Amino acid sequence: MKLNDNWLKFANEESVVLFNIQNQNLLAEGKYDNFIPFSDTEVMIRKGRYVGLMDFTGKELLTCAYQEIQPFTATSYRIKQKGKWGIVAVNSVELLKVTYDYIAPLRG
Repeated sequence: MKLNDNWLKFANEESVVLFNIQNQNLLAEGKYDNFIPFSDTEVMIRKGRYVGLMDFTGKELLTCAYQEIQPFTATSYRIKQKGKWGIVAVNSVELLKVTYDYIAPLRG
């Protein structure tokens, strides 16, 4: 199944595999339950009820520990965990504690 111009997803009864079209390489074979397009260079990874992020090389940028992930800046993300919002950078480095009822997206 083609996710977008950069990603293909293959699935069978046993596993789900992600293929990067641009780099012609197989990523995360059987490690995650699902893949969802996020950007041209990132894909959302799902394991159980939680999501994380992986880049086009297969590097896990954010662990599968969040209910929701949305872009915030070029290098940070708004994340929802246990019903609360916070901001993290790559490698799940906490920039703003996950204690807020909502964090609005930046405008402009």
